[in-house]
Amino acid sequence: MQDEIRSRRGVLKSGAALIAGSAAGDALPGRAVAQTAPDPAELTRLQRARRILLKGGIVLTLDRTIGDFAQGDVLIQDGKIRAVRPGIAAADAFVVDAANRIVIPGFIDTHSHSYQGLLRSLLMLVTTPGITHVACAFDHVIESFRNGLYPGYKTGAGVDSNLIAQFSLAEEAVSALGLVVWPMVEFEADDALSSATARFKNEAEVEQIVICSPDGAITARLPFGSSNW
Repeated sequence: MQDEIRSRRGVLKSGAALIAGSAAGDALPGRAVAQTAPDPAELTRLQRARRILLKGGIVLTLDRTIGDFAQGDVLIQDGKIRAVRPGIAAADAFVVDAANRIVIPGFIDTHSHSYQGLLRSLLMLVTTPGITHVACAFDHVIESFRNGLYPGYKTGAGVDSNLIAQFSLAEEAVSALGLVVWPMVEFEADDALSSATARFKNEAEVEQIVICSPDGAITARLPFGSSNW
């Protein structure tokens, strides 16, 4: 498991620039689109196809001899990958439009890839007009100084090991995207977010600060009592 995590860390670092730099494009007309609800007839055709071409995706191969591609193709024949490179011509293949999608080995158990949702959200933020600064705070360790103050305060007990294994991976992936990362040890991620808000809210160039956090209690730590300032 640790070797697999290290391998994923490496490919995220090497491929982050490809992900962040790829521009949105139009879907190829008349072709299946990845990660959308498929037409039953199209799905049947895909399942029966002898050759399948994943077209125009962000390809992270996990293979240094092949490399990564900001826009590449993957040809699958008889259930096996036959070619990985840009511009594959396969007129008789069933084509899946993979534009603006990440093509990467694995993903059998999506619960083990929860960090993807985080990266998708961050990519949306950094490509949205008007958003000028993005920073992420992490509970680098789950426990904080509050564990010494409040009996029964949150710990890592009961957290799925697959999720825990992704915590540091998520931090490294966000850092690889070039974003500011605050890894909290003594304090908590929400402490960092509220402190940053208090620090920068009066800056002349700051019009609005939006805090994205699943913890509603963070508003109690903000000087103005709102997560949207």
